[in-house]
Amino acid sequence: YSFHETGEVLSFTIEPDSLLMNSEFLTHLDDGIETIEWSPDKEIGALVTNDNRLKLVMLTSVNIDIVFEYDLADLSQGEQELINIGWGKKETQFHGLGGKNAAEPKLDSNLDESFYSKSTHITWRGDSTMFAVGFWCKKSSKRRIKIFSKDGTFLCMNEDMPGLDGPLSWKPQGNLIAFSQQLANKYVIGFLEKNGLKHLDFEVPNGFKVKYISWNADSNILCLLVKHRESTKTYLMLWTCSNYHWYLKQKFLLNFEVVRVMWDEDRENKLHIITQDGTFYDFEFSWVIDHSNYALSANKYYISVIDNDTVLLTPFHTAIIPPPMCKWSLKCPASINKILYPSVFEEENCKYFMCALLHDGKFCFFSESLEEPYISRIDESFAQEFSTDLTMNHWAWVSNTTMICVSMFVGDRSKIMNIQIAEDKLVLVNKSEINHHVITIVPNNKNVFMYLLDGRYIEYNIENNSLSEIKNGFPEACYHVVAHSTNMYGLSEWNRFYKNGTIISYNITSFLIHDPFILATTCNHTLLLMNCDGSEVKEISVRKLERGSKLVAATGNTVIMQLPRGNLETIQPRALSIMSAGKLLDKKLYKEAICLLRRQRICFDLCLDHNPYEFFINIKHFIQDVEPQWITLFITELLPNDVTKGIYSLYYSQKKQQIYPEDQKINKVCNALLEALQSENEEQKYMMPILSCLVKTKNIAKAIEIAISDQALQHLLFLVDVDTLYHEALGAYNLEAALKIAGKSQMDPKEYIPYLNSLREMESNYRKFEIDKMLKRHASALRNLSKCGDDKLELMYSLIEEFHLYNLALELFENQAERFSKAAYMYGEYLYKQARFEEAGVLYLRSNDIQKAIVAFTKSGNWRKCISLAKRCNYSDIELRNLGESLYNTLVSAHKMREAAEMYKDCFADTNKAIDIYLQGHLWEQALYLIETSGLDSLIETVITPNILDAAAKLIEEINNIKNKLLGFSARLKQVRLEKVIKPKFRDIEEMSDTSSVTSKSYKSSISKSSKMTKKMSRKMWSLKEGNPREEEALVANISQTMVMSEKIVSEVKNISIALLHLNFDEKGTTLQITVKELLKVIDDIKSDVWPKDPNEDELVLLDAKFKYPPDVTIDARWEVTVFNKN
Repeated sequence: YSFHETGEVLSFTIEPDSLLMNSEFLTHLDDGIETIEWSPDKEIGALVTNDNRLKLVMLTSVNIDIVFEYDLADLSQGEQELINIGWGKKETQFHGLGGKNAAEPKLDSNLDESFYSKSTHITWRGDSTMFAVGFWCKKSSKRRIKIFSKDGTFLCMNEDMPGLDGPLSWKPQGNLIAFSQQLANKYVIGFLEKNGLKHLDFEVPNGFKVKYISWNADSNILCLLVKHRESTKTYLMLWTCSNYHWYLKQKFLLNFEVVRVMWDEDRENKLHIITQDGTFYDFEFSWVIDHSNYALSANKYYISVIDNDTVLLTPFHTAIIPPPMCKWSLKCPASINKILYPSVFEEENCKYFMCALLHDGKFCFFSESLEEPYISRIDESFAQEFSTDLTMNHWAWVSNTTMICVSMFVGDRSKIMNIQIAEDKLVLVNKSEINHHVITIVPNNKNVFMYLLDGRYIEYNIENNSLSEIKNGFPEACYHVVAHSTNMYGLSEWNRFYKNGTIISYNITSFLIHDPFILATTCNHTLLLMNCDGSEVKEISVRKLERGSKLVAATGNTVIMQLPRGNLETIQPRALSIMSAGKLLDKKLYKEAICLLRRQRICFDLCLDHNPYEFFINIKHFIQDVEPQWITLFITELLPNDVTKGIYSLYYSQKKQQIYPEDQKINKVCNALLEALQSENEEQKYMMPILSCLVKTKNIAKAIEIAISDQALQHLLFLVDVDTLYHEALGAYNLEAALKIAGKSQMDPKEYIPYLNSLREMESNYRKFEIDKMLKRHASALRNLSKCGDDKLELMYSLIEEFHLYNLALELFENQAERFSKAAYMYGEYLYKQARFEEAGVLYLRSNDIQKAIVAFTKSGNWRKCISLAKRCNYSDIELRNLGESLYNTLVSAHKMREAAEMYKDCFADTNKAIDIYLQGHLWEQALYLIETSGLDSLIETVITPNILDAAAKLIEEINNIKNKLLGFSARLKQVRLEKVIKPKFRDIEEMSDTSSVTSKSYKSSISKSSKMTKKMSRKMWSLKEGNPREEEALVANISQTMVMSEKIVSEVKNISIALLHLNFDEKGTTLQITVKELLKVIDDIKSDVWPKDPNEDELVLLDAKFKYPPDVTIDARWEVTVFNKN
């Protein structure tokens, strides 16, 4: 659609094939059209006619409809006009040094009526609900701004503002309208609230008049098109606001007449300019933080802020100052468009640490000094070319003497310029062209990476001025790219974060590289800390942030962020603090490291665990560098484990040499510190650390001994509980120290003073015994009591018996025959009661009580020892026979049939009894051997053969029973599993309700009886009763147990089959063997049914699964010899 000043409205259609434009006349407005502006949603348009009438129009396909009209000259009040109730007037307010005259608005005395623009301007709010009209009111001879709603309702008018100029623009995301105004001594951009009142302003540089004002879609950039009053040159200015301060960030000289300036609706930082000759310019801006990226190497971190012709410079490594405040305010000859820092700063080779590119093409180089930086050089070598070329926008200071500039021109082509910084001027040494659009450049060593719109890049070498082929970089355009080592990190406008083309995260809003970490803020308002060492990026920590926080800088262990309102916030993440502490420890700056760890509440163990080898080498330097109080704190807080493998393992990826076992850390460190502290020969200075070392290594008695002063004793009381310390003093038999410690406690003097006095009066060894007895140190008590006279023997024996100190007693009385014999007898009695008959017999022998020994050995079944002892005691034949009967009963009950038979054969020459015992134990081979060697062959027919045939028959019957049992279990198992498949998963509702009610009633009683019912419930769990919910599991368990039982039977079959073979019973042996084979076949057949194999499961996986669990190893719990267990 086309609206003309004369009032004609035309519509245009474009043919898609030929791109020809056809016009059609729609309507004619008799009053003409002065200006028109459409709402952002394109639903309605506001136009002002030549006779100052406001009309709201809507377009249809065939006509234009006027939905509202209003006379702008109407002086009636709006619906939301402010009413003055008589207080709060400007005339009654305090105006400082200006006095009452300051309340009266003053016009610039040089203004005449020609200054005021008679043009009309319309601006809409971003949500299309309101719009404002700025016009020249002929009735009042003033410029007015009236605010209307979308339906045309007049809301309010601005307050009287002398010097009000024409241009105005409504902030898309807010309630402020920007306008220009000439005050008495300055020209400003003011802001009007939607109620018509002025709200703040900022000054435009002197000598300029604003022709056009426009906000970008995000409302954070204000664009001014201005004209110089004297030179009539046109400039484009971009302003931003932070912390209530307005900064002029960019200023361009336009050598052409501008028809229209407008911001893109979709891309908030893209600006369109249309010139009078039809040229269309696109400018896209991106936010950058001008900082010195050599901070890690030079230990300096400068951040600069552009404010018109001033550089607001702050060294963030020494002072963190939020803009617009700064450490140094450096003035330049003209407005600044760009700040450059060398990518690598070498003080010996580079005279300049910063460069400012001015809008007029000049270069201002800054040098450092002791007081403040200063301009050491202004270069005008490219002033004429750069001041008129709007495309010179990508700069990189690659080395001390080289700058690279990339500019774009028609056809998406880019021009690369290699500029050398000579002694007297800047020299263009090379110029190259590429047929691609460069969006950002990144210096890396001697190369420059130029990233294109599609994310790929071209590499430019500054030494030979060579260009590489296009290489794959990122999957999309990344405007923020950082080079680190051999990796490139990029952030796209859609918050996707990449490393060398691989996406790391989808919600990153800003990031910094702080070797070896990546710091990033996320859309979830968190600070993400990642490790950038190695091929993978690993998340280390996450912490919440204030909404909208963006990273500014990271220096040392401090991270600086800027909040949306402009102020700075500093935090010190744990990872950076640990990294900074590690650097201090590597430099042996232990005092500074301790202070940092203490301030950040980081475990002091890091001083040791960071590098244990270096710590032990420099342990004396550690003691001399750190104050004694912090050494004490270091010792008292020592942890037994390595913190770099525990709580701080995320910050330590590299393995280090282990110089001591992990469980010996505390002892190793404390002993080394104790040795170093004592070697200083300043015991009083290092008394607290020494005491701490002794306490930490459990040498409390030694600590009590050297803690003479009250301060030392108080420190011990801080480290150790007072009751424990009191008992330790008594345990060291130090009654004086015990008295002092008791005096510091809550103990009753009426109790401990008499007790300590009574101890003083006792004999030395008996005193120690009493103390040990009170402290329940029974072994020490026995040692001290054994040194007393014979009058304490009964007390000593009762002590041995009460606390089972038999082994210690045997050790103490080794050279005292009477006492040793008594202790051995007491020990034998104790072991006999514990059913340790073999050991009891040995102890009875040591006490010379042979009869007791024979009884004990008889109980243990040691027939050889019994017979030898009986013969030593000259037992008669009858006594020996009786002893043999007792031994026989013991051996048979223990299933030691072979032992019993050998006893009768060797000791009593009773061959028949021995053969009988062999047959009872199914020891067929031994029985046959004894018969054959004794010449009793007749017994083979009468005794051996019937026993073997009877045993074989019973064995066949037992095997058949096992086979039938397995078949029955297997059949039932198949049926149970089939019923589970057919049976519905849920029970009937009535059944469920009945069950639930019973459960609820019996819940309380079942809890109380649970301990009694455990065994019963266990039996029910494995019950084979049909209908049991766990019947399937019970069947599988019984089948498994039966199979294990069959293994023992097969072993028995082997034994009896050999005997049948020797006796020529081949038929019986064959029958037995066939029966066993049938059993084994049944076992093999049912295995696949009981434990079905998954066809998709790999056998190797099953084999590996077996080794995930420990083997079942059954070890006799009574394997130990009690006598060898020393106290």
